[in-house]
Amino acid sequence: MGSDGSGPRIDAEQVDVLVELAARSSNGMDVRLLWDQRQDTLSVQVVDWLMNEVFVIPVESSPPLEVFEHPFAYLPGGAAPELAVN
Repeated sequence: MGSDGSGPRIDAEQVDVLVELAARSSNGMDVRLLWDQRQDTLSVQVVDWLMNEVFVIPVESSPPLEVFEHPFAYLPGGAAPELAVN
């Protein structure tokens, strides 16, 4: 997170390299599909504001929009975080 607690920290040189292709917010989470122009790779960034965590999931052979829509299914090791049910 940024030093002021306002969100994830992104280095200045990453701003010119990362292109946001899609974004959505729901239930205290922001999900972004990002294209790294320099490496020509895709990733999905999930910011969980309630748990104060950030996940970055590389999009490899899976359809990018599928990873964007269901990022927890694509976490490394297949381990989805536990969801609290009230």
